[in-house]
Amino acid sequence: MTTWQYKMETGTTVRHLGPMAQDFHAAFKLGANDTSIATLDEAGVALATIQGLNQKLEKENAALKARLAKLEAKVATRAQTQARLDALEARLERMFQARAE
Repeated sequence: MTTWQYKMETGTTVRHLGPMAQDFHAAFKLGANDTSIATLDEAGVALATIQGLNQKLEKENAALKARLAKLEAKVATRAQTQARLDALEARLERMFQARAE
């Protein structure tokens, strides 16, 4: 990406941002030449990029959901284990108290 001004804008504060036609043509092999970028080609590349990023995010999101499900299962198992431990400790405490009497 580069910023530039058209020759007729020299001396103004107007700036433009985008790829240079030569770079765009070399990267995507689109268009009739390397001196201009057709808006259709630019829009197509942008849409393809958005679609690719969306696919990547969906894949990452699915992986994170799977990871979260595993962590939630571990938390549930730990809570059950803690409840069993608490019950056993209470039972042992009652047994010790009964022996002491």
